[in-house]
Amino acid sequence: MHLKSFVTALLIGGLSAPGIGQIQVPLHRAVSLDELNALAMVNNPDINVAAAAARGSDALVQSANTSPNPTLGIGASSISNVEGIGPGPLKDKRIDQSVRIDRTFERGNKRALRTNAAREGARAGRLDYSDVVRTVRMQLVSAYYDLLSAQERAAAAAQARQSSALLMKLAETRQKAGDLSASDVNRINIDLLRATNDAESARLDVLRAHQVLAVLVNDRSALEFQASEVWPETASAPDEDIEELLGKRPDVQAAQHRVDQARLNLSLAESQRTRDVSLGAQVDRNPAQTSGVTFGLFLSVPLFFGNDYSGDIEKARADLVSAESQLEKVLAVSRADWRRMQAETRSLEGRWLRYRDDILPNIARSTQSAELAFRNGAISIADLLDAQRTARALQAEAVQAHADLAKSQLNLQIMRQSSQ
Repeated sequence: MHLKSFVTALLIGGLSAPGIGQIQVPLHRAVSLDELNALAMVNNPDINVAAAAARGSDALVQSANTSPNPTLGIGASSISNVEGIGPGPLKDKRIDQSVRIDRTFERGNKRALRTNAAREGARAGRLDYSDVVRTVRMQLVSAYYDLLSAQERAAAAAQARQSSALLMKLAETRQKAGDLSASDVNRINIDLLRATNDAESARLDVLRAHQVLAVLVNDRSALEFQASEVWPETASAPDEDIEELLGKRPDVQAAQHRVDQARLNLSLAESQRTRDVSLGAQVDRNPAQTSGVTFGLFLSVPLFFGNDYSGDIEKARADLVSAESQLEKVLAVSRADWRRMQAETRSLEGRWLRYRDDILPNIARSTQSAELAFRNGAISIADLLDAQRTARALQAEAVQAHADLAKSQLNLQIMRQSSQ
């Protein structure tokens, strides 16, 4: 075969040659995005922490919806230091024996306020859980399509390095035969080194994507996962009423419930100035003084001489201001997220379509033109190598553009689903 024809075949076709320093992209367990979501729902630490916090918030409702427990007191008094307690069984002892029960009755609607505040906190906790699930799903989308794009780039880079290795071996043989100059061999060797660096970099990108997935699903077997899904269809981002969607986002709803909780806590703090009443009943028995038992009733109320709960009320007011400010912040951040993601999706859609419809077809035509020019002696091998290098770089950029669009589209879809 003529040297130029063989060189061109290697550069354009990427002939297969196992065993010549080829960097293999390992093929392990193929997984879909749905499978990763299912794993994350079980194993992801953030989701598990949020679920435990939500259960704790629900338990606080049960704890709040209770009244103060009564207290039981048993005592002995009037014990003489001279005669002692006297002989005989307990009923004949010369001591006062008493049993007393006290119970506090809350006033000022404290129990209802406390319970409703806890319910608002529980609702916020469940919405926090939903928001964590949304966030993890979006992180999984990014990690999954980072892995898919890294796999494609790694496969292309490995193929390019394999072709460069074969070409270098041929060039060394042709140089010994006097058919190729030392400068051309050096250019081919430089291209081989670049291809090796590109292949190693792409392999590391795959490993990084695996590490991110392993953390998200909390499973070391994720280091062997292989993204198996095809790229999602390109669809234009619809025009949406951001303000309507904002009010349905779980993080916004959680912040609103915490404002409601803070208002109820303020009312609860103010209700502490309504005095609770404690009632008690006591039974006394003193065989030395009476032949039977005596009864006593007690009523007690607190006296606000030292603490009138002003500090608690001011603290509750400060917490309400803080909760309202946090709600405003969450609304602003959420609104900015929606607008940013909508704008990014439209921009990334246009970017990918330019690659798909214009740049990639032009790359193929440019490569064919460079091949024809090289065969006809119009350009040198260095020019052909430059053309191939440019084509590989543009193809890698196209893969990344496709991945960026896929991540943006699916994450926007997840945000939309969480706001329904």
